[in-house]
Amino acid sequence: MKRLSFLSLSLLGFFLFTGFEVFSQYHPNDPRVEVTGVAFKELIPDRLFFDITLSEKDARTKMNALERDLQRALRDAGVDVEKQLKVKDAFGSLESRLLRKNEVQNTKTFELELRTAADLDAVLTQLSEKKITEIVLNRMEHSAINEELLELKKEAIMDAKNKADVLAATLSQRVGAAVYIVDTSMPSTVIRMRGTSSLKMMADMEELALLDIKPIRLESRLNVHFRLLAD
Repeated sequence: MKRLSFLSLSLLGFFLFTGFEVFSQYHPNDPRVEVTGVAFKELIPDRLFFDITLSEKDARTKMNALERDLQRALRDAGVDVEKQLKVKDAFGSLESRLLRKNEVQNTKTFELELRTAADLDAVLTQLSEKKITEIVLNRMEHSAINEELLELKKEAIMDAKNKADVLAATLSQRVGAAVYIVDTSMPSTVIRMRGTSSLKMMADMEELALLDIKPIRLESRLNVHFRLLAD
């Protein structure tokens, strides 16, 4: 019995977490009430992802030296380079220069994860000293997004039940079991930056340091049918 109860709870958690449809056997002519349960919440992102691009500008500038400067700047800003910085992409371009041999200029982009605007301020200060100029805000997320979505679905189903109770009571009836549940929520777990979000240097440093971290709006919306029973 305990194993069955655990399995039932696990399945309930799965259905509440993912987009789902749940049906129960009922006759189309059975009296029922259809309601929509809604719950929402706003979260301040705690995961900020930036793209940092390094480029060899001439033969005297080598990628290895640029990478060392970047890592040194980030460590001085308190960043755990091994955990928060990773290579996103790298490529080289072949250019012909007058009176010179063909040269390959390399470009490499890193993804940097930060937690707060204060972290960003410290990073920008160090990058400016190393004259690293190309940093772009890519997206913002929240680390507990899955848990928050699950709680919202529970709140939405209770909102649907409360609405159904009110409607049924108005007709001197009561609500029975839910016979139909459909999750109609729209995904909204990440803020992706669009348009020009380049944080190029450093006349705009003060503006960037005041980066507006917009909240992520989460919403759960469930369409639910309940049986109507005589009171």
